[in-house]
Formats: sequence, C-alpha cells, structure tokens
Amino acid sequence: QDENSISVVFNKATGNYPYNVNVSLMSGGQTLGKNIKLYRLGDINGDGSVSQRDINLLSNILLNPKNTKKDTMFLADINEDGAVDSSDLVHLQEKLDV
Repeated sequence: QDENSISVVFNKATGNYPYNVNVSLMSGGQTLGKNIKLYRLGDINGDGSVSQRDINLLSNILLNPKNTKKDTMFLADINEDGAVDSSDLVHLQEKLDV
C-alpha cells in the first residue's frame, strides 16, 4: 500500500439497522477513527425498518422533492439509478408486497 492510498477497516457492526460502525481510515501512517451509521436502502425515515411509513414518505418526496435532504434522497433511490421517481415507489411497494 503506498502513502497516497486510503484503507477503510470496519471494526464492528452492532444491533439492527441503522448499524453503528466504527471505521478507521489509515493514510500516510496516520489513523483517523470515525463512528458512522449504515442505513438500509428504502429505510427513508431512518427508523431501522422498511415499512408503509417509508412508502408514505417517498410519496411525499415525489410531490415535493426540493425540500428533501441529499441523504434522504439517496435512501429513496430504491432502484439505484441516480434519480428518485415513481419507479422507486413501485419497487418499494413490491418489496413490501403492498
């Protein structure tokens, strides 16, 4: 590994979604530890599960996307095509069999 590369090491993941993960970034002989959360795609409200509440939230996002945070938009892009649209709503409904 050269001095310009960055390694990410996942030290632990505990509990249910969102997973709390301790990440160590090592670069140029220095280590920076950081705690991050990993969310499940489709868990738009971040409560740890994908449910009807997420479908309702996605419906509201589609009606008014301008006031939605980037992180929320990322979790709402169910088919991971880079856009949040009605196809994501269909995918989420199919995922929950609604």
